[in-house]
Amino acid sequence: MEITCGKQVTQPLVHSVTYGSNIDGVYSENYITSLEGQLMSETFHSNFCFDIDKKIVVPNLFRSDHDGANVMNISLSSISCFDGRRCIVAPNGEQVVLIYDEYGNEISRAFINISIYSIAGGILGHPLMIENGTSMIYEYSNGAIRQLFWSQPLLPFDIASLNDGRIVLVGTMNVRSLQGVDVETEGAMRIYEQNGLLCNEVAKENGEPLFKFPRQVCVNLHNNDIYVGDIRKMQVMRFREDCTFVSLYRRREMESIDLGNGVISELIIRSSNFPLALTYSQRSHLLFASYVSAIDRGIHVLSPGLELLGIFSSNEELGNPVGMSCDENGRLYVGDTADGIIRVFKLSQFINRL
Repeated sequence: MEITCGKQVTQPLVHSVTYGSNIDGVYSENYITSLEGQLMSETFHSNFCFDIDKKIVVPNLFRSDHDGANVMNISLSSISCFDGRRCIVAPNGEQVVLIYDEYGNEISRAFINISIYSIAGGILGHPLMIENGTSMIYEYSNGAIRQLFWSQPLLPFDIASLNDGRIVLVGTMNVRSLQGVDVETEGAMRIYEQNGLLCNEVAKENGEPLFKFPRQVCVNLHNNDIYVGDIRKMQVMRFREDCTFVSLYRRREMESIDLGNGVISELIIRSSNFPLALTYSQRSHLLFASYVSAIDRGIHVLSPGLELLGIFSSNEELGNPVGMSCDENGRLYVGDTADGIIRVFKLSQFINRL
C-alpha cells in the first residue's frame, strides 16, 4: 500500500525566531502561524512519501486481564535495528526479547529474568538495554544478558551508542521524593565507557537546567552528534559528543488575536508535537514521532541541523507511535502501543526525493 505523497506529507509555514547565541551562532525556535485557529500549511506534491512495507504482529505472550482474556495493548517503545538489517524488540513489561529479520520473520526468542525499559542497537553488534525501574545497563548477546554497569545517581530512560562504543544515557537524577513530597528532578545526559567509567555529562547551560524530562536519545554515527528529545519541554536538542549544546528544534502553534484599534497580537495556543520516539537514519535524516492527541500525530523529518523538512501524518497507518528505528536499507520500524504491531515503512523514495 502506498501512502499518497500529495496528501500525507505537509510542510508547515514556519517562522524562525532567534534568541541568544550558541555554538552555531543562534538558538532557533519554530513557530507555526495559525489564523483563527486554523493551522496554515502547504503540501509537498512530489517531494517524498512513505510506503508501507509490512506489519509485524508482536505476540502477546503473557499479559492477561483478571478473567484470563488476552489484553491486546502491548507497548513497543523498545525497538532497535542492529547488525544492519535485524530488528530487536523487547515488549515493555515482558521478560522476553524477540528478533526479526528484514522480511519480518521472527528468528529468535529469548526469555530473560528482567523487564526491559529501553533498548539500543549497540555499535559493537550487541544490543544495549536498560532494566525497567532501575539504573542497571545490560548487554544482550546470543540469547543471554550481561550486566555492564550501574548508572546511579542517574535513572535512565533511553540509551544510545556512539561510533566508538561509548554509551549515551538520558534520564533524571534519582531523587523522586523528599519526605513523601514530590520534588522537581533535573534531567541529565551522561556518556560512559562500556565498563561504566563516566566520561562526560551535561545537565545545565549557563546555570539553567537544559532538560525537564529527557525521554529519547539517538546518535548520528557519521559525526557522533547526539539528539535528545524532551517530552516536557516538547523539543529536540542537538549536542556534540563532548556534551556541548548546539541547537534545538521546537514548534508552537500561534493564533493571531485582534486586540482592537488595529493592534494584532500573536498568542501561543499550543506547544505541540512532543517527541515520543526518536531515530537517526544512516542517510542523514533525523526522524521523530510526535503525539498531540488521538487524532493528531505524525513523524517529523529533520535535517542534521534540525531544520524541518516535512511531516508525515496518517492516523490509519501510524496508530500510536512510541518506538522507532531505521535499518541500513532505509526502512523505518515504528512500534505501536495501541495494537502490538510494528509498522515497517520504506524510506528509499522519501530519502532520494529530498
